Amino acid sequence: MVVLPGNDERAPSMSSQPTCDVVVVGAGPAGAAAARLLASWGHSVAIVTRAPTNRALAESLPPSCTRLLDRLGATGLVQVLTRVGVGTG
Repeated sequence: MVVLPGNDERAPSMSSQPTCDVVVVGAGPAGAAAARLLASWGHSVAIVTRAPTNRALAESLPPSCTRLLDRLGATGLVQVLTRVGVGTG
């Protein structure tokens, strides 16, 4: 589980259990984007996903997602990863 803190300053919890405003299930493109946007809006977010596997997964990013990648601040990273061949097999 990954916890992304929000922008607001909250009093520390008296519980030893982590707390968050939102739990996003799945860390694929949609879940990661949702978690990133929610965190940027000040929510603390936990991402829960299955354990990594050696199975190859194919993902594609159509040109229509360019605005969303810009908003997430991820355009440069995607371009770098594409150039070095990450996720291309």
